[in-house]
Amino acid sequence: MPAAVADFNNDGLLDFYVGYPGNKDFTVVGKITGREKIKEQGVYINKGNFTFLTKEKMVDYNNRKFDKVTRHQQIFPHSSVAFDFDQDGDVDIVVIDDRGNISPAYQNDGKGNFIQAERHIGMMNKGFGMGLAAADIDNDGRLDMVLTNVNFNAKYRIDQSCRANWDDEVFGNFDHGLKLYKGLKKGVFSEATGKMGLDFAGQGLAGVEFLDYDNDGYQDLYVANGLWSGDDKDEDLTNIFSRSYFADQERVIRSHRGARPQSEVMDILSGFKGSIVGKNKKSRLSLAGFQRNRLFRNNGDGTFIEVGYLEGVDSIADGYIIAKSDYDNDGDVDLVLRNGDPGTGDVSFEPVQVYKNNNGGKSVRVKLVGTKSNRDAIGSEVIVKTKDTQQVQQMIANNGTAQSETVLHFGLGEAKLAKEIIVKWPSGKKTTLKNVKPGVITIKENFMSDIASSGL
Repeated sequence: MPAAVADFNNDGLLDFYVGYPGNKDFTVVGKITGREKIKEQGVYINKGNFTFLTKEKMVDYNNRKFDKVTRHQQIFPHSSVAFDFDQDGDVDIVVIDDRGNISPAYQNDGKGNFIQAERHIGMMNKGFGMGLAAADIDNDGRLDMVLTNVNFNAKYRIDQSCRANWDDEVFGNFDHGLKLYKGLKKGVFSEATGKMGLDFAGQGLAGVEFLDYDNDGYQDLYVANGLWSGDDKDEDLTNIFSRSYFADQERVIRSHRGARPQSEVMDILSGFKGSIVGKNKKSRLSLAGFQRNRLFRNNGDGTFIEVGYLEGVDSIADGYIIAKSDYDNDGDVDLVLRNGDPGTGDVSFEPVQVYKNNNGGKSVRVKLVGTKSNRDAIGSEVIVKTKDTQQVQQMIANNGTAQSETVLHFGLGEAKLAKEIIVKWPSGKKTTLKNVKPGVITIKENFMSDIASSGL
């Protein structure tokens, strides 16, 4: 499943976090026995010469060993991002769980040892988690985080009914849809989704990414949507899946097809032709499909507004992973989408879509080259100041299973130049540049004479 890349112990070599499927996929709603000890995740420290050491000294706040904690959770890591969420100069890890468990946040102690800290930092997410992105959305110098969860309306409706009639919850404290956690101070967060205008972003939420698409100096938000689309919008499996999850077994699903593989849900989606709504036809079923991607523009006042249709990026393909890149070098960020694999010949979307950005505007694009730090400068933090804004971004190797270009993009809005650029390297060194014109600038750690700037 996911991998995250960073220099966790700041020795100049890139290390790995790897998440494994564990004992079952999220679509398996019944219990599986005999696989409880299957490993869910691991951290591998680079010792050089392509040799790696498995890191075992990862604990939670009760000092239990990392493996015991994760085995107890039996998490299903769907996505992971390595970034410095407390902005203390070392890279932390957030893992997105896709099976109704808490998504753990692992805080780096500065030596490559990790403490499980989601409760401590105030970032509690529990649901069918899919993706995560981090950015400073209001230019206050503190990172904010957004997480996505599959938002089956049937599951939400069942819980609402149970609360209204019996003051109880079937699914417990499940998080639905998009969750935004605002940075109160460095390393402390508070959930603020509704205040930001992000209450609903779809049912089949998947990948999520921040980008300043209009170059106004504020980070906007793009969300991929849609799990699996069939050939009939009415033949949707989400209600059956939700009721089966509630029963903690697949007996509802099995009434439509004899039990055979590990996951009856995937078996039905890939091979079943029939009807679940009484139609006299054979349909290919859907699970939270036929949904459009969403682009939320940052209004610059702490709120967002959805503009996907207006900007022409509301793809109806089964959205999955997002990457960003100025592939045509014109100074604005373009989108590269890796959509879900077409399940059958009946329903097919392009597996890859590229959206060229025509919004224009001025920007400074920063390429970093580490010397004492790792060469790709993963884990660096860059501050760009203009007359109106002070933006903060971190160099992140990959977001989930997608790798964007390793260039940090800063929109300048109405400013003619960046008054100051400050680079905080993983080594602890700092580099400061003054009065940088729009364009691409390459900054090499400790070698000011090697800095090259070229306007676009």
